Amino acid sequence: IQKAARLAGGFKRVKEIDLSLKPPLCCDPNGTVIIGPGHQVTKTPFKDYPINVKLREFLSSLAQTPTEKACIERLPIGVLGDKEAAILGEVIRGGTFAGEKDVTAIVWGTGIGLARISGAEVYPETENEAIPNGQIGRRIIYVPEQTNGTYRYVYRNVGPGEEYPDIDSSKGENYLSERMAGPSLARRMAKEWVSSGQAFVIPGITSDDMRNLTKGSAGRFMETKFLKWITAAAERSDGWARQKVQESAEEWGRALAVYARLFSDKPFSRKIVLVSSVAENWGRGVEETSEGDLFMRALVAAFREARGDDHSGAEFSIKRSRLDYRREYRGLVMSRTGESIQSHAVPASVAKSSVGTVFLAVVG
Repeated sequence: IQKAARLAGGFKRVKEIDLSLKPPLCCDPNGTVIIGPGHQVTKTPFKDYPINVKLREFLSSLAQTPTEKACIERLPIGVLGDKEAAILGEVIRGGTFAGEKDVTAIVWGTGIGLARISGAEVYPETENEAIPNGQIGRRIIYVPEQTNGTYRYVYRNVGPGEEYPDIDSSKGENYLSERMAGPSLARRMAKEWVSSGQAFVIPGITSDDMRNLTKGSAGRFMETKFLKWITAAAERSDGWARQKVQESAEEWGRALAVYARLFSDKPFSRKIVLVSSVAENWGRGVEETSEGDLFMRALVAAFREARGDDHSGAEFSIKRSRLDYRREYRGLVMSRTGESIQSHAVPASVAKSSVGTVFLAVVG
């Protein structure tokens, strides 16, 4: 923050600082860091930590002049969990479901998270919730059918003292997050690529890279690159890549149907937006039609089929976002000020850390 402020011309030009926190961290209305329900975390230096107060104190200690210190002490500092910031950014002006009062955001990036708006308010996390916001990837379970080679998704709750529900890995059961979160998806796609016996070389990805991808040790950059290549290959009508995009969409459709059934009495389960890095890029633009691209068409079709009741699916709306990192920034500003900003508004600086993402806005 200090470096970004100086590049911008000093703290006198900084008008706001906003911080979105990564799970399991979230915050109370006073900006104090807490551990989200459903996370059995006992050791963290940030639990019950007034991060907004401490951040201001630390920045003030770095000030080189009384004027700079005064500028820091007047700065608005907003703090919010990243999932809550994401859902707020999607329902205000310019968002995917702008103006809607009941919406679910599925945060699909390096992990899988959940945020909900109910009656125009952020749906609160509770300890007894069927699916706490940070736990959707661990409560919806992939279950292979042992006789016919198909699969289904089911909901499974935790037992006493458990953080995650039990699965039977010997039967191929797995958590949704272990199949679909970005790193897991890249690892699984790499294994399927190798086992399919594909002969040609992927540009920019060596055999060592592919080996590391199958082990889950290639790193974020290479995982992203591989997933982007599959999408690009699918756009060029590569049969293997198109099949993988469609299969993943069908899995998501079945998993989301479990969520929709579980919360069938809640209006927020009827409007779902997929957000974050993987959601906004995987399979985007492949066989685009007026009804969406291949991924979204296959997802919605699988969702309708998996619901298995009298609903045609017409009352449900599932979309994916295009707002990228601006979504969290807009949600943070909305939470702090109560005001909606333009969808194209961007902060002057964005910095990521192990705690979360910092957005810095400047005057002019």
